[in-house]
Amino acid sequence: MASTTFILGWIISIVTVVVANSDTRIVGGKQAYEGQFPYQVSLQNTSKIHFCGGSILNEQWILTAAHCIPDMSPKQLLVYTGSVLKSSGGTWHEVAKIVSHKKFSMSLLLVYTGSVLKSSGGTWHEVAKIVSHKKFSMSLLRAGNDIALLKLMHKLEFSNLVQPIQLETADNKPVRGVISGWGRIYSLNRPETSEHLLYVEAKTMTNQQCQSYGYSKNVICTVAYFEKGVCLGDSGGPLVANEKQIGIASYVIGDCAIGNPDVYTKVSTYIEWIKDNMKND
Repeated sequence: MASTTFILGWIISIVTVVVANSDTRIVGGKQAYEGQFPYQVSLQNTSKIHFCGGSILNEQWILTAAHCIPDMSPKQLLVYTGSVLKSSGGTWHEVAKIVSHKKFSMSLLLVYTGSVLKSSGGTWHEVAKIVSHKKFSMSLLRAGNDIALLKLMHKLEFSNLVQPIQLETADNKPVRGVISGWGRIYSLNRPETSEHLLYVEAKTMTNQQCQSYGYSKNVICTVAYFEKGVCLGDSGGPLVANEKQIGIASYVIGDCAIGNPDVYTKVSTYIEWIKDNMKND
């Protein structure tokens, strides 16, 4: 039977309706409290509309999915930090550099940090540089390599709401982890998203189980649950286990949370790529 692959990021040119919603789901998730996921960021266009997630690696570098930022330049991007609300309570930061795959192009981007609300309470940061993996291709999403780095224009100021996340370097056995994001809370057919950062627990499959679905060895699959999982807008967000990031939300097959595994870029595969690109800048 033919299947449809859905990447989890927003297409930037589409204006989406963002609504505050009391329903506590990412799909099937719970509301995060301030400071629970201080490494979580919201990627937003310069109109401050959320489209993807990301994670803080250090004072100037953000980790996300390559498919989140096609045809973007750093001037079109902000990084938002420091809030569980995606539009208040945090801080927006300019991006200085985007390092991407060779087939990846740059666009308008902001990084938002420091709030569980995606539009208030945090800080917006401008992006200076985008670096995407050279072997990433939108037409070959199942091949993996869906990974990118964003270099911020200015360094972050760390606090209890803004902190880096350690990366997993080993290819772990199945573990229980947590994924967080501001994506859709129902399905691909319903546009409602959450203003409040949501999270859901997820258990990873063995490599053999994941590859039996035809996925690359460079990805992680999480066990499928109905009405629990990631959805559109959660792409680029961190899958974390034992206080280390093990995955980057990449795509789902079919609709969200219908029983198919959620797929994440396996961070441990790309440790040297991450180090080399951060070091060589």
